[in-house]
Amino acid sequence: MRVFLCGRDHVGWATDDDYALTRRALSPFANFVDGSEEAEVIHTVNWRALLAIPVELLRTRRVVAHVSHDVRAMLGQPDYLKVAPYIDCWIAPSRRAEYLLSLLGLPTAYIPYAVDTSVFKPLSAAQRQELRARLGLSESDYLIGSFQRDTEGRDLASPKLVKGPDIFLEIVRKLQASGRRLHVVLAGPRRMWLKRQLTAAGIPFTFVGVECGAADDIKENTLDHATINQLYNAIDLYIVASRLEGGPKAVLECAAAGTRIISSPVGQAPDLLEAGQLFRSLSQAASMVESDMEAGTLHAYVAVAAAKAQARRPEAVSALWRQVYENLPGKLAPGVTNFRPLTPASPTSGWRRLLARSFGQPICFDYTPRRGPWGGGNQFLTALSSALPRQGWRVRFSKDAGCGIVLLNSFHSKLIARGTLAGKRYVHRIDGPTVLIRGKDIELDQEIFRINQRIAAVSVIQSEWSLLATLELGFRPVNPVLIHNAADSAIFHPASPKSREGGRKWKLISTSWSDNPRKGGPIYKWLDDHLDWSRFDYTFVGRVSEPLRNIRVVEPVDSRQLAEILRSNDIYIAASDNDPCSNALIEGLSCGLPAIYLNRGGHPELVGFGGLGFDRREEIPALIDAIVADYPAFCRLVLAPDLDEVARRYGECFHLAGGRL
Repeated sequence: MRVFLCGRDHVGWATDDDYALTRRALSPFANFVDGSEEAEVIHTVNWRALLAIPVELLRTRRVVAHVSHDVRAMLGQPDYLKVAPYIDCWIAPSRRAEYLLSLLGLPTAYIPYAVDTSVFKPLSAAQRQELRARLGLSESDYLIGSFQRDTEGRDLASPKLVKGPDIFLEIVRKLQASGRRLHVVLAGPRRMWLKRQLTAAGIPFTFVGVECGAADDIKENTLDHATINQLYNAIDLYIVASRLEGGPKAVLECAAAGTRIISSPVGQAPDLLEAGQLFRSLSQAASMVESDMEAGTLHAYVAVAAAKAQARRPEAVSALWRQVYENLPGKLAPGVTNFRPLTPASPTSGWRRLLARSFGQPICFDYTPRRGPWGGGNQFLTALSSALPRQGWRVRFSKDAGCGIVLLNSFHSKLIARGTLAGKRYVHRIDGPTVLIRGKDIELDQEIFRINQRIAAVSVIQSEWSLLATLELGFRPVNPVLIHNAADSAIFHPASPKSREGGRKWKLISTSWSDNPRKGGPIYKWLDDHLDWSRFDYTFVGRVSEPLRNIRVVEPVDSRQLAEILRSNDIYIAASDNDPCSNALIEGLSCGLPAIYLNRGGHPELVGFGGLGFDRREEIPALIDAIVADYPAFCRLVLAPDLDEVARRYGECFHLAGGRL
């Protein structure tokens, strides 16, 4: 079979490794050709490479594409919709990616990343000792490794937050504060941010590479595999602290090298590692490391991981690839109806697109935002309507008849039923499922998705949780894109850094527009009855379903007043149940508050390492204590969605929806 294999980045990083190992696994049965025109199969290790291939070729060749990053990150990039209808088999490198893609109705095969075990392998104790001596590393220190970049090439000063260098920093900072003797070993290019932060924190480290000052060192410090394997063998522990990952390849390489590792639960990590190696908070990570320092507890996992790595040699994976190729359909199965081709009519070059937007049809919201205090959907759409003009879009509202493209909010389906906005192209914004938010009204979900199938060009889903729950109920949104809500940073932003006054009570806050009990009223009532009020002040802004005696209730206020109140508090508590993408929580995070949240709905993916989740209300007091104990670290790890980035992605959805923009 003639195969055009593409998608490598020619840098020597993970995508190039995937290319080389995939080629090796395919070589027993593939005849590689140099161009897509000659190929029977176009196979890319990075789906984005398909954007450069003419659509006519994608229509007529069989196409295999790897999910090259975290599947949630891919679904958040509207560009993937340009190629999704033409991909005959998606290659999922993790079970989580396989599950989500299969639920979407996409043809999917699980093929794990491969590892070259002839390169990544354990070294002898003597070799390890010699390595440490050569690198000037003490045998008495506990060595913690990190060999992935922590900045982008376009910005060598700021951390690449998706890789979690700030989380890594807080873990080792917490370990050092406990009096542990440790030493960090860094390698690889673009480590500028972490080197500066470790120096400022007084944490000892060794950088294995060429010092290039502030210049980009990608050529000088991209290491070969043999050197990386030596470094894995020299250290005591490797920490993966990423927020989103397709791999990370380090998990598999450490397994093959016999290196102890702990990781955040990203990408393939849950497939390779045991529960005792996966952490979701700073304290959990620090506890794992401390136990290993004292008793070598992580040694127990090394042999299990090594066996899994052996099963992922390219030769072992080759049989899985042969099966994929033998079962490739002629073209995309006709049953996949929720991914539909999109051919934007607007010009593609940046200046032409901006010119066309300036003089073309505006974007129409089917919803007129209300002023003053109102629900989360209203607050987000208000913020979005103010941000889109900064991206070059003109925004009008529902009574305007001159709009070719409409942002339809899912609950406003009566407009469609009446034909009020007939003849338009729709970007359909969906939350829910309603039945999980309200505990009833499945009929409303059914109506929303009947409308979605009929008129949507692109569907915007507000969180991964919302998408999964929707798919598990059997609904398939048309051309789905994941985009979180965001708050207006001109209003909702952190307070100026200042030291916390000693001796005062800790200030807790919750907010909600709705007094539906599912917004957390019974939990707030329990806290009202059980918190130690000699230690805490608690403010609730908005409406709540339960009478409260100790928690101060403030009537709904406008956004600017609310932001001032949020900034005057310390910790946000979110108790709403199955909230898909809580705008109230996002506003609290945007004001810099660590959060304690009910571990259901979209809360966990919004908060990440900037807070702690609970399953039972009785856990909340201990979680408050945990945040209080590490308050500065939690504050440093609070992240909130960026409104301009959210507006940019919505703009891409409008562009894909079609029309002459």
